[in-house]
Amino acid sequence: MGATRILAMARNILLRLVHDRRTLGMILVMPIIFMGLFGFAFAGEPEDIGIIVVNLDTGIASVPVKEPVGNITIPGLSLAEGIIDGFDTKTLTLHFSDDADEALKKVENGEAWAVVYFPENFTSDLFGKLLKITRTETIIDPIGGQTYSVDLQNISTSDARMDLRVDGSNTQVAAAIIQSISETLLKSVEESHPDLSFSDVLNIHYVYGENARFIDFFAPGIMALVVTIITIMLTIVSFVREKTNGTLDRLFVSPMRSTDIVLGYTVTFSLVALFQSVEIIAVAVLLFDIRIVGSIALALMIIVLYAIGLLGLGFLLSTIAKNEFQAIQFIPLIILPSIIVAGVIWPIESMPPIIRPVSYFIPLTYAAEALRSVMIRGWGPLEIGADILALVIFAVLTFSLSILIMRKKAHQS
Repeated sequence: MGATRILAMARNILLRLVHDRRTLGMILVMPIIFMGLFGFAFAGEPEDIGIIVVNLDTGIASVPVKEPVGNITIPGLSLAEGIIDGFDTKTLTLHFSDDADEALKKVENGEAWAVVYFPENFTSDLFGKLLKITRTETIIDPIGGQTYSVDLQNISTSDARMDLRVDGSNTQVAAAIIQSISETLLKSVEESHPDLSFSDVLNIHYVYGENARFIDFFAPGIMALVVTIITIMLTIVSFVREKTNGTLDRLFVSPMRSTDIVLGYTVTFSLVALFQSVEIIAVAVLLFDIRIVGSIALALMIIVLYAIGLLGLGFLLSTIAKNEFQAIQFIPLIILPSIIVAGVIWPIESMPPIIRPVSYFIPLTYAAEALRSVMIRGWGPLEIGADILALVIFAVLTFSLSILIMRKKAHQS
C-alpha cells in the first residue's frame, strides 16, 4: 500500500468528479440551497393564521342598583373591541363575520383555523363580573354624575366569557392561536384587573384534534415521507439497473409496448407501497398510539395514490440518469426540499411568505395534508377532494411523460 498509489487513485476520482458537471453542481450548490431552505423554513413562528372574529357585543353595560331599584346604563365601554384591538395581527389574520354558525362551518371545512366569538352582553356581564370580584358597592353615572348603590347580588355574569373554537389538527398552529389570544387577554385584562384571570374570560373548544399531541400532527407527514424515500429509491435504482444490464433494451425490441412496461412497474410497486402503508400505519398505532379518527382504508388509498405518482417521477428521473451513481444523486434533490417546505415537520404558516408558494408545487404537501385531515379531523373523500385531485394530476402527469419518453427510447433502440 503505497502513498503514491493512494494519491494517484484519489486524483483520478477527483478528476472524474470535477468533469461530471451534475456531481460537481451538487457538491458546490446543494449545501448552500439546503441550508438556506432550512434556515428560512425553520427560523420563524407561525404567521398569517386566518381566524374569524364574530363580535355581537353591544358595548353597553347595564348595572343593577338598589335605589332607585332598576338598572343604570353605561354606554361606550365596548370591552370586546378593546380585546380585538390588542390582537397580534402579525400572527393572526382577522376576518370578521356576524354569523357564528357560518364562521364555525368555515373552521369545520378547513377555510379558517379558529373562531373568536363575543356574545351580545359580553361588555355588560364582564363589567358586572369585575364589580363582583372587586366588591364595588357604589358607581357613578357617567352622564348625570349621580352616585348609585350597586346591587351585587343581582348582577348577571352568564355571558362574561368569549368563546374560542379552534382547529387543533395542526398542534403548532393551534398553540400559536391560543398563545396569541391569551397574551392579549393577559395584557388587557389581568394587568388592568389583577383579580381577574384570562381563564375567567376565555372558553376554549376544539373543533378537531382535542388532546392531540405533536406526534399526531407529525406522524401523517412522516408516513408520506417514508413512502417518498422508499418508492423513489426503489424505482430509480431498479429502473437504472434494468438499463445498465441491458434488460430494458431487450424489452424494447420485444412485442411489449412502452405502456405495458410502465404499468407493469406500477402494479408491482403499488403492491409494495400498499404493503408498506399497512406496515407504517400498524407501527404508528401499535407503538406510538397515533390517533386515527377517520377511515384507515382511505388513508391507505391516499398513500398508494401518492406512491403511484412517485413511481412516475422515478421513471422520469431514471431516464435521465446514465448509471446508478447518477440516479442516487437525484434522491436528496427530491427528499430534502420535501422535508423542508412541505409542512411535514414545521407548519407552512411559519415559513416566510416568499417560501410558502413553493410548498404547493410539492406533491408531499398534499399527501401529508390529506392524511392529516383523515387521521385527525376524520374527514372523508369529499372534504379532501382538492388534495386527492392534486395527487391524481401528479400521477397522470408523471406517468404520461414517462410513457412518452419510454416510447422515444424504444424507437431509438
